[in-house]
Amino acid sequence: MWMCDRPVPQQNLAAELAALTACLRDEDVPDWLSAFWETMARQWTDIDVLRMEKFLLLVRRAFAAGLRWVRDADYAPARADALLAVCAEFPFELEGDLRKVPVGLRLHAIDIWVDELERLGMLDVDSNEKAVAFARRLSQLVEPLKRSPVKTVRAKAAEAVEDERLPWVEGKADEAATAVTAPAGGDGAMDQGGDDGEWGGIDDK
Repeated sequence: MWMCDRPVPQQNLAAELAALTACLRDEDVPDWLSAFWETMARQWTDIDVLRMEKFLLLVRRAFAAGLRWVRDADYAPARADALLAVCAEFPFELEGDLRKVPVGLRLHAIDIWVDELERLGMLDVDSNEKAVAFARRLSQLVEPLKRSPVKTVRAKAAEAVEDERLPWVEGKADEAATAVTAPAGGDGAMDQGGDDGEWGGIDDK
């Protein structure tokens, strides 16, 4: 990847490297993904600006490959738990140890997790409740990052967990909108339809 030039070869190579996840035995996948994140973390600060875009893509593809590995087993608990453990140890590590995971890699992971859940159809509450339940568990790793000792991580995490593509966030937004509009509608109905002779306010005609 370091020496790969031109966008199309870079995209193909990133996809091929991420696809190695599907070639491994189940028991080897967590170690493979941990090794990937550990290697990326170790090398991250040495990646120059001209090469950064292709490594951002590689991280995105590898993250998606982990999600796909869980999805392809119909969200089997063993796979789900294993992937979440890797995420908790590396990209969503809570202690803010920048020697273990540099801030740029953390921010990129927080940037992409909802994108990749959506792309893989894991946020569709009507099609797969198991998928949404897994997505909720993943969000519970991001939520505590709002208290990260790293300021930029706190801000990015606070924004990410309120992404309206997340079904539970969309539901809260709908409830809030209903709470705001319902009293106004109720008062209007009372003013217009009441026969109790109470004053209905100033007629501003």
